[in-house]
Amino acid sequence: MKRWASAISAVAILLAVAPAGASDWQSTLFPRKDQTKTIHYRARSMDRSGQPHSVEAWRDKERLRRSSDGILDLYATRSLDGLSTVLVDKRAGRVVRGDEGALLRAGHIEAWSELAYVLVRPAGSFELVKGGRPKRVSGTVCQPYRVVRGDGRAFTFCWSARLRLPLEITDPQGRQAFVVESVEERRPPAGVFVPPAPAVTDRTDDD
Repeated sequence: MKRWASAISAVAILLAVAPAGASDWQSTLFPRKDQTKTIHYRARSMDRSGQPHSVEAWRDKERLRRSSDGILDLYATRSLDGLSTVLVDKRAGRVVRGDEGALLRAGHIEAWSELAYVLVRPAGSFELVKGGRPKRVSGTVCQPYRVVRGDGRAFTFCWSARLRLPLEITDPQGRQAFVVESVEERRPPAGVFVPPAPAVTDRTDDD
């Protein structure tokens, strides 16, 4: 788990919170089902240790490919059977197939919602408050929100309801954890969601 845990943590966007909480989260941010846009974006992120990373991602309703630093490519597909994944480590020359359980063990990625929408609902009690008027981030309009948790800690994000994507996230320490530099709505190139053939099965916790 040692090497793969640190590797996948570079792919996971920082928000050290787990699913739970207030009922208005879903109704405010995801008022309608099946509205996920096909998008391609580039962003900067910061992992849980404070290290910066570059992110490029393609996403549609059921598929995601996210590249971190041009080294790690995570492919995810959602189906009735659950979440299936393929992680490609270009530096190590490894291709690893897994599932949601493997991701949890290795990188603390919670579910499709965290992979596709970057944002995860806070644990326990919290208050979700609009943070003023909409603004533009990298040419796209988003609505600022502030989340105050039961322990008083707060983080902010600017949510694009149209894209179902936060365009920026600031963590409780006031650090910019995620910011989208460019985003576009277009059909992805052919094969962008097709991973290489796996060489190892469900072994993301290898030493």
